[in-house]
Amino acid sequence: MRRLWAVAVSMRTTALLMAALAAILLLGVLLPQADADPAAYAAALRRGLAWRFLLEGLRLGHLATSPLFLAGLGAFLVSLAAGLADRLGSTVRRLHVAPPTRAQLDALLAGGPEAEAPGDPAAVAARAARVLETLGYRVAPAGPGVLWGVKHRLALLGFPVFHAAFFALALGGGLVWWTRDVVAVGACEGQPLASATAAVERRAPAGPAEPPPLAVERVDLALEQGKPLDLAVALRWLPTGEVRTTRVNH
Repeated sequence: MRRLWAVAVSMRTTALLMAALAAILLLGVLLPQADADPAAYAAALRRGLAWRFLLEGLRLGHLATSPLFLAGLGAFLVSLAAGLADRLGSTVRRLHVAPPTRAQLDALLAGGPEAEAPGDPAAVAARAARVLETLGYRVAPAGPGVLWGVKHRLALLGFPVFHAAFFALALGGGLVWWTRDVVAVGACEGQPLASATAAVERRAPAGPAEPPPLAVERVDLALEQGKPLDLAVALRWLPTGEVRTTRVNH
């Protein structure tokens, strides 16, 4: 069990899983995707059993929801969660770090080259303190000729926050997939278009969204020599009937 845990929290495992995910995502470029290019996807299915097995059997033609990609992503998130669980406790404890005691310093410096450093210890410590402060460290004297410095006590939170950000990204991507329809439509710039006329590529598993509780009452556009100077929109909040005006450029 310990060996399995050591593999799960290893940075090498995380790096290998990231490389595997990158290789899997590369298949989305090499193989036709049903959502991105339905015509090429249909043509590939007609080429033979091997293509049908790859695109439909293994779901590589729907890479974002294929078992291979989801398994790799799940393993990557498990590795991140294991690393967080392994280091979160020690990180929190280190947030309460304090300057070492004199006995701890004596034990650290005993017999080391620092014990025989040439020059005035006070002058050397003062110069070192100025260098550390210039680099952004908080410095405090911890004894004659000895300094204690820390970059920022909350900087240690960078590790868990960085790793937790991957879970936030995965949650956001999952919510978009779960709640949003995918439609395809072609239009020119500036062309008015009703979204109801678009071709539906995929329906959201969560079902249709509720209608927005806002309605446009009026649009006021101020022009000067054909150029827009001001745009105001009156919006009605349907639950209460309240109307408010929002303005662009204000």
